[in-house]
Parts: sequence; C-alpha cells; structure tokens
Amino acid sequence: MFNFQGKPQSVSTLEIFYELDRWKDYEQTANSPEYVYVKKYTDLRNELLDVILKGGEFEYKGNVLTVEESDGKLYYTYDETDAVTGLTTQVRKRNSKTSRTLNGTSQVMIDARKIMFLIWQDLYEEGVGTNFPQLANEVLFYEIKDKYKP
Repeated sequence: MFNFQGKPQSVSTLEIFYELDRWKDYEQTANSPEYVYVKKYTDLRNELLDVILKGGEFEYKGNVLTVEESDGKLYYTYDETDAVTGLTTQVRKRNSKTSRTLNGTSQVMIDARKIMFLIWQDLYEEGVGTNFPQLANEVLFYEIKDKYKP
C-alpha cells in the first residue's frame, strides 16, 4: 500500500485481518493448503474479540477469558499478585476496549494475546508442510507478541 506521496505505507492490523477474512472470496486462496489454518485462526480471533467487545466467555484448551456485562458496562476480573508480599487479590476492572484488535495494555488484552499465542503455536505446528508457518511468523505473530512487558 502507498500513501499519497507514493511512499510505502504500513498496513494496519484491521486491514490485514480484513484481507485474511476475504481469502474465501478468491479461488486461489480458498483452495490453498494454508486456507484451513488462516480460517481457523481468524475465526478463533474473531470469537475472542466478540467476547472482549460484547461480553461472554472464550475457552481454549483450559484457558478461559470471561468478560461480564453489568449495568450496560463490560468488566474483566482477574487475579493480581503483589510482587513484594506475594499476596494474590482478585481485581475487577471496566473493559473499555472498542476496536477489533488485540492491542492494548489492559489485563484483558494481555490475557487475550496469551490465548491467541497458544492458538498460533498449535496452528503453526499443524500447518507444517504448508506455507502457513511462514505466514504465521511474518503476519500473525506481530499482533500477539507481548510488547507491553515491563
């Protein structure tokens, strides 16, 4: 993609996933060996984002992310351990996420990226023998790597 000055422009996460969702519309990509993995990844990602944005529960291999709706607002509850005392307390925070990306520094987004990383790993391994591992490394991994670690 290019900007108005004809210089390369970086593509947004929303644009990348819009294009991946459209693989079904093109015979060459829809019939490719990678399509199965792309579809599974985008379907699970969309399901997880729906839970984050609308409330509900998402589970993958025992990892559960629950966003509760109360009084028209969304809340995420998680355990937080104090680094000094070692005591764990349950924290409930309002979820204010509005975009369909996995970016963000809130705990719900950190936990969502951890789940998507597990999905990424499983599909990467399943996709060996196709070009999916390369696609997973070059395109999908950048959204889920945890760039918000202290």
